[in-house]
Amino acid sequence: MALIKNERQETKNAARDGSESAARRIEAFLLAHRVVILLVTGIIVIGAIGTGVFFAVSENINKKGLEQLDEISFALTGSSGGDYAAREETALSRLDSFAAKKGVVGARANMLLAEIHFNGKRYAEARGAWLKAAACRPAAYIAPLSWYNAAVCSEELGEADEAFTYYEKAGAQKDFPLKTHALFNAGRIKDENADYEAAAVKYQELSDNHAGDSWANLAMSRLITLRAEGKIQ
Repeated sequence: MALIKNERQETKNAARDGSESAARRIEAFLLAHRVVILLVTGIIVIGAIGTGVFFAVSENINKKGLEQLDEISFALTGSSGGDYAAREETALSRLDSFAAKKGVVGARANMLLAEIHFNGKRYAEARGAWLKAAACRPAAYIAPLSWYNAAVCSEELGEADEAFTYYEKAGAQKDFPLKTHALFNAGRIKDENADYEAAAVKYQELSDNHAGDSWANLAMSRLITLRAEGKIQ
């Protein structure tokens, strides 16, 4: 019996040592840089879908609105002249009427508002704009992207429950490219708040349903670590 117990302990220790050495370094980097990583990813995705999604579905009125939004965006970020604060104020005032619209124009306007507010560290306003963007196009690709970024804003505001909700909502979308990242973050939120059993449930679901994915692998490493530390069974 003692031999079996020792073998189990050695296996447990080996699993812990083998996973922590690599996984903890990766994990620490991801946690420390999560906002930068998410923003860069979001910007890349938005750029990739900008022409293909927005203009492909636009009728003449939408196309005109989108062109005007592009002008507002360029006036803010594409110009090096003048005071940025003044350009930002002008952009925000011009975006108000577009943000009140529905459909693709309203969605794009609110996405621009969200980006401006996030860059200004006005996270509550940024989250509100992302949620409005999702509401404008709930069946479109931009909805899970918007929920994902709303979760990032919620983390910046220290509102873990809201962040968990939006990560889960984004991760529930079948074709969302950042699906597994969102699901991992949902587990991480519970993990960081010492709700280890709830975190384990999310990590296990991710590992079971997305075997081989890098985020699923990281989720499995966290499960191993949590068990080794005695935080879960």
